[in-house]
This record gives sequence, structure tokens and C-alpha cells, in this order.
Amino acid sequence: DLHKVDWAATRKRYEPLVDRLTDRYELDDLLSQMVGELSALHTFVGGGDKRVSPDQIPVGFLGGALKKDDRGLLIQHIYRTDPDYPDFTSPLHRPEGHIQEGDMITGINNIP
Repeated sequence: DLHKVDWAATRKRYEPLVDRLTDRYELDDLLSQMVGELSALHTFVGGGDKRVSPDQIPVGFLGGALKKDDRGLLIQHIYRTDPDYPDFTSPLHRPEGHIQEGDMITGINNIP
């Protein structure tokens, strides 16, 4: 019995907001609020056509404290990982990089 919620009235109350939606994320949020009116646990909204921009590039993390100056970026500190989790070591701490605190980053891929 939908916890005695008048589902038709609930829909009527939320329906004017549909014209203001700009993407699937906002629709999911609106549907979640509607479903929340049921006051029932384990009711979720998800899925659908969620577009991701092709130029959305994940942010990188070098794993160090850097300081910018006129020459580039000074590596002041390199964060180390837990020895039990070597796969999570920072890029600056990887042995093949031969990078040390005090080194200066002046370019990436030969680009200043």
C-alpha cells in the first residue's frame, strides 16, 4: 500500500520540476526525492543514459609536495607508500623514475 502515500498526488507535486531537468543525474535526484516520500529503506534510483564528456580526464597525483618557482616545480617531499601495498606507490617514488627530493620538474613529455 506504499506506506499509505498517495502516489498520484506525489507525482503531481513533483511533475512540474521535470521541465527544469537538464540531465539524467538531475532526473535520478528527483526520482530519489520522490521515492523518499515512501519512507521505506533500501529504495534506490540508478542507471539510465548518463553521458560523460569525452574530454573528462581524471586528475593525476604525483605523490609529492611541490613548490613552483621560475625554473619549474621543486619536489620538496615525496610521499612513500605502505610497504605492504607496493602497487599504491606514488609515481614520484617509483624506483625506475630515479627521482629525489630536491629535483626540479621543468617539463613533462619534453614540454616545458
